[in-house]
Amino acid sequence: MTLPTAMGPIVQGSVMILLGTQTPVSVPLSLKPYWKNWKLVGNSNARDIDLNLRKAGWNFFFVAGSVRAWTLGSGPAAARRTMQRILGKVKPTEFNCLQVAEIHAKRFLGIPYVSVQAFSRHIQKTEQMETLRQRKQKITDAAYSQA
Repeated sequence: MTLPTAMGPIVQGSVMILLGTQTPVSVPLSLKPYWKNWKLVGNSNARDIDLNLRKAGWNFFFVAGSVRAWTLGSGPAAARRTMQRILGKVKPTEFNCLQVAEIHAKRFLGIPYVSVQAFSRHIQKTEQMETLRQRKQKITDAAYSQA
């Protein structure tokens, strides 16, 4: 299901990326502002991004274990609030991407709500996953370079 938001549609396979995430020059990503330091990748889905990163010799790690959230309401505002909850849950893990796995507008006893399931993803050049400390340091460095 496609749920339109103020900055573009969020659909199954959509990818959000943390501002300052390093990517190879050969993999251009169309980033649209979404919420706080998160950007919506507008020109690719997760599969395409993964293929392009691998061709460039980079890695797009999939982190097992989903993140779920739901919000009462319907329409773009509810979808945005639900995505904000998801992104808030991802922050403590310090992974630099998020892939939307499922998004549904539903009703329970006539009350509308939006439900989202997503997975953390991580872009990096090396083949071995960075430690939490290394990921935090990269995010801190990127924030300072943006300021």
